[in-house]
Amino acid sequence: MKTILIYFKSLKKLNWIFVFFLLFFITENSKAQEVFYHPIQISSGFNEDVIAEDTPIENYTTTSVDDPNPYGGGNYVFFTENVQSNGGFPNNRIINSQVTNDLFFKLGTYNESNILQLIGATSGILEFEQPIRTEKLFLLLTSAEDETNAKIKINFTDNTSQDNIQTTVPDWGQDGNMETAGIFSRRRRGGDNLVGDNFRLYQWEININSGNQDKFIESIELENKNDSWGEDSYLNVFAVSAELTCTEFISITTDKEFMCDENDEIQLTAEGGEPGEIYFQGTDENGMHTNLGESVITVNEPGTYYFRAYDSDENCWGAPFPITVSLSDIEVDAGEDQYLECGETAQIGINPIPAPDNYCVPKGTNPNRYINSFKTTGGIINISNTNSGFSPDGYGDFTDMILITNAGDNISFTSDIEGGTAGFRIWIDWDRDGSFDNAEVWSSSDYESNQSGSFTIPSDASGFYRMRIVSHWLSTSGEVNPCKTDFEYGEFEDYLIQVGNAFDESTTYSWEPIEGLSDPNIPNPIANPEETTIYTLTVTYEGCEFTDEVKVKPKRCHTFINPQLKRKSAN
Repeated sequence: MKTILIYFKSLKKLNWIFVFFLLFFITENSKAQEVFYHPIQISSGFNEDVIAEDTPIENYTTTSVDDPNPYGGGNYVFFTENVQSNGGFPNNRIINSQVTNDLFFKLGTYNESNILQLIGATSGILEFEQPIRTEKLFLLLTSAEDETNAKIKINFTDNTSQDNIQTTVPDWGQDGNMETAGIFSRRRRGGDNLVGDNFRLYQWEININSGNQDKFIESIELENKNDSWGEDSYLNVFAVSAELTCTEFISITTDKEFMCDENDEIQLTAEGGEPGEIYFQGTDENGMHTNLGESVITVNEPGTYYFRAYDSDENCWGAPFPITVSLSDIEVDAGEDQYLECGETAQIGINPIPAPDNYCVPKGTNPNRYINSFKTTGGIINISNTNSGFSPDGYGDFTDMILITNAGDNISFTSDIEGGTAGFRIWIDWDRDGSFDNAEVWSSSDYESNQSGSFTIPSDASGFYRMRIVSHWLSTSGEVNPCKTDFEYGEFEDYLIQVGNAFDESTTYSWEPIEGLSDPNIPNPIANPEETTIYTLTVTYEGCEFTDEVKVKPKRCHTFINPQLKRKSAN
C-alpha cells in the first residue's frame, strides 16, 4: 500500500479556565491561540548523508560534516543511537528543541541523503512536499570549518519571494550567538571510536513578513556566503519546522500501486483531520470542493488528483495536495514460438539472455589478502556474500549468487577487505563479449579496509551479465588487469547480474495448460508436449494479472521398419 503524508492547516484554541476569569478579570469569551509546531517534509534538495546508522561508519555515510580530509583534522559525522546511545541521534529521527517548548524537527531518512550541504560560496534549494502557510520557520543546521554567513530566500506558490534574510551560523564546536537545538557526539569516517561529545545543532528562527503570512511557502533557497575571513566553510541544513496555527495532519492512501489496465480502478482514502473537513477536487487544482464524507474516493482514470482540508473554526483552507494515479506499463513476454525436432524439448517463458561462460580465469597467490565480504543493496534480490575467506587460487567463482534488478536502477555495494587497507575495482561485461576490456564501472580513489560505492544499470540492459571485482593492497584504484595471474596483492571474485523480467518475490506465475510442462508455476519451464500446444502465461504482480502466449509445435516422430525384417518375420 502506498502512503503519502500531507500537512494541512487547522486551528487549535484554548478557552481560558473560568477560575482565571475570576482571578484575573479576563473578559468572558476571550480566547488564546495555541502555538503548534510541525516538521516540514522535504521532497528534494538533500544532497549528502552525514548520519551513520551502523558501522563501519564510512559505509553508512557519503561524506563528513566538515572537511573530509582526515589529515587536516576533519572527516567527522554524526551517528545514531543504533551505533551508540551516548550522544547518538534518536532512532525515531525526532530532534526536540532544547530551547523552545514543543518545537521538534524530523530528520531525513538515515540510509539516504539527509542534509543539504553547501561548501564555500554555493547555494541550494529545499523543496517542500506540501506548501505551508506560517508566521515562523525554524531551520535545524550547523556550520563546520568555522562559522558560516548564511542567507535564505523564501519562495511562495504565487511566484513571489521574501529575500535577503541573513544570519551567522556558529561552528558546531562553538557556543555561538544562535540558539542550540541539541548537543551530540561525533565520530570520524574510517574510524569507529567516539571522538567528541559536545557538537551542536542550532535552530534559526525566521519570521515571515505580515504581508506574506497568507501565502503558501513551497521552497527555501539557502546560500553559503563563507566565513568572516572569506574562506570556505561547511553549511549543513538538517531539517525545517514551522509554527502553524492552522494545521491538521492527515494521510492519503491508495489500495494499490497503479491501475492494471484502462478498465481498472483505484481507491483513494483520506484519513485524519477533522470529520467532514477533507475535500476532493478531482483533477482540477482549482476545481470545486467535494466533501468526501467517509473520505473515500474511487477513480478509474490515470491522472493527478487533488485534495484539500478546511478548518471551519478559522475559515481557512489548506493548500491543494496532488496524488498521481498511473497506468501500468508492464508487459510480460512468454517467449518466442518453438518448433521442435523429434525428441527435442524447449525452455519457454521469461528466460533472460544468458551471459557468456568463456571468461579468463585470474589467479591470486597471497592467502593473507582477500575480499571477505561483498554485499549489494538497491536490487530486487541482492548479493550478500559474507565471511567468504580466501578463495582457492585467489579467484572466487560466485556466479551462483545473482543480483536481480531492472534497467536504470542504482545499485550500492559494500566490501570488507582483509590483509590491510586496499583499493577496489568492479567490471561488468555490458556488451557480453566474454571480455572485461573497457568494462570498468567503479574504482576507488583511496586505500580502505571497507570500500563502498554505487553504479547504475544501463537503461538498455536486459539479460544476464558477468561482474568481476578485485582488491589491491598496493593500488588506490584496484588492479587494472581483470585477467592477471600470479597476483599477490589481493583477490578476484565473479558474480552474475540479471536485468529485466525481474519482479519481486511476491510475484506468482501460472501456465495453462499444464500438460507437457516441467513445472507450471515457474517463469521458464521446459516444454515437451505431444502435440502442438498454445501455452498461456499469467503473471500476478501487485494485484494485477498480465498474460502472454507462446506456441510449441513438436515434429512427429516416424518409425521406419526394414522391409526385409518384416518379410523374414512373416516367413
